Amino acid sequence: MGSKPDPLPIFIFDVIITKLEANDIQLTTPSKLEVLGNFFKTPFEMAPSQINVTDFQSGYSLEFQNEPKEIRKNVATSGISFKISYNKKGIGSSQAYFPQHLLDTLDRDMSDIIHSDRVNITRGDEVTGKLEFLARLVIKCVGEPEPDCFPNMGSTIAPQDIMFLIGHQDLCPIPCERCSDVIEDEAGDERLRLDLSRYKSRLPKTPRKKF
Repeated sequence: MGSKPDPLPIFIFDVIITKLEANDIQLTTPSKLEVLGNFFKTPFEMAPSQINVTDFQSGYSLEFQNEPKEIRKNVATSGISFKISYNKKGIGSSQAYFPQHLLDTLDRDMSDIIHSDRVNITRGDEVTGKLEFLARLVIKCVGEPEPDCFPNMGSTIAPQDIMFLIGHQDLCPIPCERCSDVIEDEAGDERLRLDLSRYKSRLPKTPRKKF
């Protein structure tokens, strides 16, 4: 039997509008602003928290699981589009494309692709505004669970060998030496020293291997 083919990678796409201007309308009420986008044949609506901001917002990512060449081909020809309206009245639409040198890096082992651009908002042949956006395309990490670093550690440490000491941070110039002029003996210290002298693992000793 041949080896199974690698699973299709999952791409995550995020976009925000960093600046949106309309020529004849004051966009003073964000709740009345509606921006519909489309990327890789997937329509989406942008929330007010994604418009006129500078940071990506969580919860609005789009995911695509496909061959990189298919996404590369579609994005090269269709890019990303926006349709803008305010108070139910259409302002216009915008179309933007990614530079070819970024699209050439779109692959299974690619680094994050980040692109910003400023495009016109048009209605027919009329320019009705400007739109600036920031887009990001990344690969979703889907790896195998990390193995235990020390799988046999449980067999070499006995429960009675585990001890927690809580106290103030050592401010002494030499942490390994006792600061007799700072830390004085307290009640119970002698008993603690005796307990520590008897604090030995009950596990049988393992003979050392000779090489």
